[in-house]
Amino acid sequence: MTTTRQLTFPFTQVDQLLPQSGAMIQVDRVLDYGANYIVTEFTIRPNNILLEGDKFVNYSALEVMAQSIGCWEGCRSYSQGKPIRLGYFLGSRKIDFYCDAIEIGTTLEIKVQLSLQDETGFGVFDVELFEKASQKLLIKAALNVYSPNK
Repeated sequence: MTTTRQLTFPFTQVDQLLPQSGAMIQVDRVLDYGANYIVTEFTIRPNNILLEGDKFVNYSALEVMAQSIGCWEGCRSYSQGKPIRLGYFLGSRKIDFYCDAIEIGTTLEIKVQLSLQDETGFGVFDVELFEKASQKLLIKAALNVYSPNK
């Protein structure tokens, strides 16, 4: 028998939603979640393992975006009492970078919208990454992901 679990927001136990652990987790909390979307938050700290020097370069944010998609899948699994599945970032058909790097201490808000997902586990998600305080759009992308069903 599968046990369902209730999610309340903000949800801060993201280690229960992602297969990553420790310093590899690049999402701090889930702010909102629904059948076709998720909103997450992440603050760039001075000890972040993806820093290059003293900057969080724009392409490192793709990991934050991909993990936000992983949180969406994780919320689905968690709420249904199912185990968390691995997921893979395959690539993108379009990425728009509106910055070169993001400053340490910046809190990001990531908005993910499901575009399509098939029965094999392949999916496309439209993702926008904002500087939370100003709501300035920093990166916009359509990410292709795969999460095996088995």
